[in-house]
Amino acid sequence: MQTDPVLVTGPIRSGTTYVGRVLSESGYWAYLDEPCNVTNGIEGIHLWFPYVSEFPESETSRQHKYALDGLMNGRFTYKTPPNPDHGSFRKQLKKWLGGRSAWMGYRYKLLERFYKPVLIKDPTALPSSGYLSNTYGMKVIFLIRHPAAFYMSMKKQQWDFDFNNLLQQKELCENLLQDYTDEIKQNPKSYIDRIALLWKVLAGIERQILENQIKSRGFKITHEALCLEPMETMQQVFDFLEIPLNNKVRQFIIRTTSSEKTDAEEGKVHDFFRDSRRLAWGWKQKITEEERDRIREVTENEAAHHYPDSTWSLGEV
Repeated sequence: MQTDPVLVTGPIRSGTTYVGRVLSESGYWAYLDEPCNVTNGIEGIHLWFPYVSEFPESETSRQHKYALDGLMNGRFTYKTPPNPDHGSFRKQLKKWLGGRSAWMGYRYKLLERFYKPVLIKDPTALPSSGYLSNTYGMKVIFLIRHPAAFYMSMKKQQWDFDFNNLLQQKELCENLLQDYTDEIKQNPKSYIDRIALLWKVLAGIERQILENQIKSRGFKITHEALCLEPMETMQQVFDFLEIPLNNKVRQFIIRTTSSEKTDAEEGKVHDFFRDSRRLAWGWKQKITEEERDRIREVTENEAAHHYPDSTWSLGEV
């Protein structure tokens, strides 16, 4: 069956990993995981959320373009995971041979790319999604998650962000961050302000690319719809990709969204086996009013494009 290459992207912690996994279960694509991840991605990417355009001007953008063009043409190498010099034999083996992403990369380069289109799951490729779609014919699945849920997820993982990764990219600032550069340069001092601004910036990038660069080749879903109606939402994704949702995929969705637990197991970044319906708005029982109000204040101009006012209420849903 003839299929298009696919990119699954959107702000981090928005469900891209799960959607990528569901699509890969179909067997129609060769799966590559986060090539633009600075830590574990491909060689040549050295800033988070790299921006690539057809005619790069800066050296940084040219390097990133060379890396992404190499990725799409089978000329790439995943970085060796930065494991410590001590630890279990398994950790040492991973350091010597590369992690799961590296092995999927080898398999794709040497075998799968000759008979399967690529499926890339990578939230950090979001700023380059327009280039990848327009240059290589990729269809793009965009995800978005409520800014308060995004904050609570980032807080749980204890993840922060250095906005210098964006400010060092001249073309990104000029083409997609015009409305946010002043705020970014102010370098928010509080954690909640940084995370709220990060959501605002990434959601704005996604909206601009979908509206102005990709249009009919992009399809947006919310994390909440994915949680509340996983089968129906993924059916819409498969319909957009013009691929049948087969029984293997259906069974995978049922297994992974029907667990009794809501929160991920301790120490897990991704835990697919959860009660997805309770997960959708679970943040409402955990966030404080002060946190909710501050996130809304920072993000509201952008959040209004994605979520109605009613979604900001707290308590039982």
